Amino acid sequence: MKKKILRNIPDLATERYEEGDFFPHTNKRWHESDLEYIAKFYDFDGIESVSMALGRSEESVKSRFYRLQRAGKIDSYRKFGRFWIK
Repeated sequence: MKKKILRNIPDLATERYEEGDFFPHTNKRWHESDLEYIAKFYDFDGIESVSMALGRSEESVKSRFYRLQRAGKIDSYRKFGRFWIK
């Protein structure tokens, strides 16, 4: 009869991570390149892809996009072309 090996392994489904583990740029300033990336790729790549590319949470990317939109800066950042070529 085989001996059962008991291990102290945390349940991965319920394991919680700090937000900074996935999003290293949390609570850091937004750079011009980040704003240009959001303006150019938010509609095409989707929020999940953009948030992972920038290292920020989906909620912060969504909030920043709508803030730029309200300020009327989306088109200017799309035409900016300094950091990202599309």
